[in-house]
Amino acid sequence: MCCRRHLFEDEPRPSMASKLLSEFLGTFVLVLTVCLVVVQASASPLDGVVGIAASLMVMIYSLGAVSGANFNPAVSVGLLLIGELPCFDCVTYVISHLLGGMVAVGTAAAITGDRWRVVLVS
Repeated sequence: MCCRRHLFEDEPRPSMASKLLSEFLGTFVLVLTVCLVVVQASASPLDGVVGIAASLMVMIYSLGAVSGANFNPAVSVGLLLIGELPCFDCVTYVISHLLGGMVAVGTAAAITGDRWRVVLVS
């Protein structure tokens, strides 16, 4: 199965709203997983690595056909630089990534309570 089937077959292109929601959700789940793994500070760091990798794999398989599953502003900018992603899509993806990451950090802070403090500027 190809990630971007609409490029090769006669399938409708996903809408921009569904692409942005896909990128937001993927980034949200990835950042939330990383934040919660860091807070746990497990004796076995392999558990955390497997958890992060598993959540990323699930997001890529579930949302990759919609937006390409970038989930990282650096990936979007890299695709822009090599000409694989239009400029408008890149800018909106990066905004979606940043919003998803910020909401995930806020959610992680709300879940963990007093054990974790969010500092955006020191």
